[in-house]
Amino acid sequence: MVRTPPTCKDAALKWLGQRAYSAQELRKKLKAHTAGYDWKVINDTIEWLIGENLLNDMRYARDRVRYRAEVSRHGRSRILRELKEKGVDERIAEQALMEFEEGLEQPLDPKAAPEKVRDEHDWIAEAQALVQAKYKPISDDLEYADKQK
Repeated sequence: MVRTPPTCKDAALKWLGQRAYSAQELRKKLKAHTAGYDWKVINDTIEWLIGENLLNDMRYARDRVRYRAEVSRHGRSRILRELKEKGVDERIAEQALMEFEEGLEQPLDPKAAPEKVRDEHDWIAEAQALVQAKYKPISDDLEYADKQK
């Protein structure tokens, strides 16, 4: 049985079913596909996906901003740079960031990082006590050896 390569639409729908893509990112992925789709076919597919609202750069940017800000704790400039690398228009990326920041008490800090939890427990002292309990001083071992004789 001969396997025919998937059509450009089939490949695009398969990838979009796995995760979200920007239009530019999907365009590059389709061009690099082993079937080697023609640019006209790729552009027609992208236009069809946009028309069917299956591919939307604004929706992609909003999702990416929310994930990167909340989960990865990235700052504004890094998120903008990543969206630009993914082929999202700068105006769309800025708008997605502004919409996200409107829901926050304060804007994204460029140097945002999760606060470290202070642990009051003295782990070093506990480790030293365990080592001393396990490996008694040599003088204790000599006394034990004398008792064994």
